[in-house]
Amino acid sequence: MGEEVEVRDLVMTAVTNALRMKGRRTDDLSGASVLIGTDAIIDSISMVTLIVEIEESVANRFGKEVILAGDGEIFGAESPFRTLDLLVAHVLRLLAED
Repeated sequence: MGEEVEVRDLVMTAVTNALRMKGRRTDDLSGASVLIGTDAIIDSISMVTLIVEIEESVANRFGKEVILAGDGEIFGAESPFRTLDLLVAHVLRLLAED
């Protein structure tokens, strides 16, 4: 299984878990699903849970510690947390860094 597929799976699992904890539907998730901002499916409390789960999953699966929020703004217009696809790309970038 390729790294991109594995990262997409672990991000999708984390988003699904965050939504289920809030009693929200998960059957219509896609790469274009809006995580934050207008029409967001994730609230700020769920975002914290989501970040922690992804960071732990990446460390367990790839043996590398990543910090998703870092110095960037989570809720800004250029946030890598806007959509599921952007979040997957962000995790892949972090994994590629030395």
